[in-house]
Amino acid sequence: MDIQSFAVSLIISCLIILQETTAKRDLQLYCGACQALVDEIQYAIGEVDPLETLEMGFRIDPQGRQKVKKIPYAGSEVHLMELLDDVCSKMKDYAESTDPETKLKKYVRFNARKEGDPVELTNVSINRDISKSLEVACRNIVEEYEEEIVQTFTAKEPNLKTQICNDVAEVCSGPAEVNSEKTEL
Repeated sequence: MDIQSFAVSLIISCLIILQETTAKRDLQLYCGACQALVDEIQYAIGEVDPLETLEMGFRIDPQGRQKVKKIPYAGSEVHLMELLDDVCSKMKDYAESTDPETKLKKYVRFNARKEGDPVELTNVSINRDISKSLEVACRNIVEEYEEEIVQTFTAKEPNLKTQICNDVAEVCSGPAEVNSEKTEL
């Protein structure tokens, strides 16, 4: 009986590990989540009033005066950290679209951000499980690469999708232009 219990436990453990490994290897899903994450952050940064500033630096000079530096709020480290706290909840507005010829999956926004914004609804499968999987993938990316994402955005790097999704998180491959077409509207 003891050996049978051990064998059953070992098999169950192996199946759990295999399932977790398989879930982590769905690179199409992770690539789509990463690109949607970058799109959502870029959109949110663009929505902030460019005149809004933060006071930073609170240093005291040799004369005892406090030096305060004002920086733009949009895209600041503080702003990015706030965005990263909530960005993955936006994955509920994404659905899976499969190209009928190539069978390649892409993840597209099916809910407009604002009235009148275009949305892609061709070959779209709106499914709560897909949205939840995107959210989990997004949270995993943010959890693992939060500092690198913030650094890349604050450095004003060009080609953010390539920098973050291909180079940092390594969940996408190929040129960003090809990958970004999979999630942009």
